[in-house]
Amino acid sequence: MTRYGVNGRPSTVEVNAFELRWLPKNIYLYDGDRSGRPIKFSTEKGVELIQRLQNQVDPASFPHHSAFDGKRLLFALHQLPFGQRTFQVPLDHNSNKILQVTITFVKDIHLGLLQNVLAGRFQGQPQAVSADVSVCLSMLQLFLQAAPRMAPGVLFKGNSIYPRPNHPPTVPPLNFRDGLFQSSRMTMNRLILNIDPTVAPVLPAETLTSACARYLGVSNPRDLARDLDKLRQFFRGVKVSTLIGNRVTRARPIRDLVDNVAQVRFDEAGVPTTVGAYFARTHNIPIPPGTIGVRIGRHEVFPIFVCNVPEQIYKPRLQPEHIRKVLELVPRNPQERLQRIQAGRNMLGHHNSVFLTGARVEIGNTPLTLNGRFLDPPNIAVGAPGPRQPPQQISLQRPGTWDMMNKRLYQTKNVHWTCVVMNLTGHRQSTSMADFLVDLVELMQAKVIKQEPAPYIQDFAAHSLVDQAMNEAIHRTRARHEEVLVLVFLADPAVGLYEQVKRVGDILAGVPTQCIRWSRKLQNDAAQHRCSQYQHNLILKINGKLGGINHVPISPGMITLLPAPIGPSYASIVASLDADCSRYTAQIRVQTSRNEIIEKLSEMVLAAAFAFSQKNPLLERIVIFRDGVSEGEFERVRLEELEPLKAALANQYAKLKVSKIPRPAFTYIVVGKRHHFRFFAKHARDQDNSRNLISGFVVDQGIESPVFQDFYLQSQPGLKGTSIPSHYTVIEDENFGRNADKYSLCHCYARSTRSVKIPAPLVCRRAKFHLDEVAQQSDNMSHISDQIQFYNSHFQNVHDRLRTSTMYFL
Repeated sequence: MTRYGVNGRPSTVEVNAFELRWLPKNIYLYDGDRSGRPIKFSTEKGVELIQRLQNQVDPASFPHHSAFDGKRLLFALHQLPFGQRTFQVPLDHNSNKILQVTITFVKDIHLGLLQNVLAGRFQGQPQAVSADVSVCLSMLQLFLQAAPRMAPGVLFKGNSIYPRPNHPPTVPPLNFRDGLFQSSRMTMNRLILNIDPTVAPVLPAETLTSACARYLGVSNPRDLARDLDKLRQFFRGVKVSTLIGNRVTRARPIRDLVDNVAQVRFDEAGVPTTVGAYFARTHNIPIPPGTIGVRIGRHEVFPIFVCNVPEQIYKPRLQPEHIRKVLELVPRNPQERLQRIQAGRNMLGHHNSVFLTGARVEIGNTPLTLNGRFLDPPNIAVGAPGPRQPPQQISLQRPGTWDMMNKRLYQTKNVHWTCVVMNLTGHRQSTSMADFLVDLVELMQAKVIKQEPAPYIQDFAAHSLVDQAMNEAIHRTRARHEEVLVLVFLADPAVGLYEQVKRVGDILAGVPTQCIRWSRKLQNDAAQHRCSQYQHNLILKINGKLGGINHVPISPGMITLLPAPIGPSYASIVASLDADCSRYTAQIRVQTSRNEIIEKLSEMVLAAAFAFSQKNPLLERIVIFRDGVSEGEFERVRLEELEPLKAALANQYAKLKVSKIPRPAFTYIVVGKRHHFRFFAKHARDQDNSRNLISGFVVDQGIESPVFQDFYLQSQPGLKGTSIPSHYTVIEDENFGRNADKYSLCHCYARSTRSVKIPAPLVCRRAKFHLDEVAQQSDNMSHISDQIQFYNSHFQNVHDRLRTSTMYFL
């Protein structure tokens, strides 16, 4: 099978990448610590120390600039005049504390190794690629970053550089900085530099008391304790230093905030005391009653007024108001994004960098042009327009979008559903709420979702126990759980109540639930009967949750889909239940945190295969779209996930003795979304109204991997900003699939009338609904030695009634 596709209308686009030329030369690798241990500082501090060593402490030993990764590895383009040498480096510019740093020569690496990979000599053989190739790329990345990182006031995170702004936009207590991401990439026959604009939230340097007050919008520090939970959520993980007398400590992350720190007890040399007594006795610093405390590390607690926030990039999860600000700052359309990239390249200083000049690295001035293809969209089958008529087929005039407003659903369950309607807004039901319900029920009837009897709204207090309230509401209707749909009106926002409703419905009661955010806008629209579009969208979700099918993309060769996304502490799969890939079942398992390997993949796939075989002929082909895998883990995933899965399926088929094939044929594809390649139209005919490329654009050459078979597919139509293509890397393909198949599968998402970015729904975001109240209230698990056992003991599977008969997760 050829690596490159031919189907579709060809066209050319620009990409935010520039050609990078690097003439072959030896690299000299040094270890930054004689013991082999990484220097125990942040990356930023490690880089600062080695720069001080080269520029101030002993420049004679470093006649040419060398680059340090901030932890252990030092890269030089010329061999240093020593094999091993120990240096005394001041910890800070004006510090008397001296750090002993030993630089030791490790080996030299020739760039010819990299040239062999770029030439495609290891295509399909990732295990044969030398580890020294990664070392070469790491050095190149460091040399790209070295010059801009040395500029005053610059912040950096990973491969992104953020210069000091003149007038930073602010959403207290955060400022925001525009920056640029840059990363060198291997492609077939060349290296390229990928550059993309990015935005970082930044905490400015100030006292922690001031930062907390600005966040809460208060002026009196005594008011901070009133919103301790809110402060704890925002500031946990932020680095702070302490100033007591003239002694300043290095910045370390906040582990927790505590109330009334003066009364916190601890043992001092075996004698019980309090933080207040200790500070008064040791530092002559009184702590006023009610003062917030800051816990740093396992045992250290300080009053908030001795803590200072150094300028830093804010890394915890952003609040909604901060996310809105970030979205305001990102480029509004693809053309603006490309202009910002080209204008910002001067900030990176490529042409003036002594590091790049010394390495003989040259970077092109214009973005690369790529050849790609626009794939034909599939037709969409919806419900028959009348009795004994075939399903209606929609031909997509605008690729990636279709309309269900005046069309029937492809398939509904022949069940008379009882709608149990709960009002948990905290206010009594209104006329507009009743009107909204009447309109929704009429529309459901028109879509052939049958209901009996007519539903009515039941009011409950917003603070009600959801499990008791839902059981009571169902009991009042005298309906069987198997024929119940629960509609819940919630205030907007009501995150906690939403999670409780989903947990009770999915796990405890075993009934499909649909929440309705009763916002002020929706109330006004309902009073004027202007909610038709919103109600149509609700019905798409409702029908899927009741076991129906909204639409089916018509495409030859559709095969069973097993996407397998992974999240921290959880792994999940969503698997198709029919050959059209329009109905899915989901499974979630607890697993070791920060492990990219899905530990129980074989178990989950066997269960999914059994569910498929209950409704279809014996399974012959499986396509797995795997999310959450970094490039360095591709081969490990193949060996530790795919190979055991093949063996498990072969063993199962041998036991069945009903098939002529030893096991299903596998296609295993990693789908990446967290990359920085973006495509920019060169021709007006290739753009949609958002100025993004039309849905269905695929690129499989020009930026392709020299080792793996891969391609980029921009399957979703544009909305705001610049659309992100998905990156498909084929780890193994026994089915000889085509790009068009993947594009068709992006039209299968039941709740959407637009093609989506990836070929299936995700469920990992619902994993927390499976934990009982004990686990959900345990914010910090570090004190529990066996976290997996703890989570497993408090994890509950979805109710049997919903597991394979409904798409409860929509």
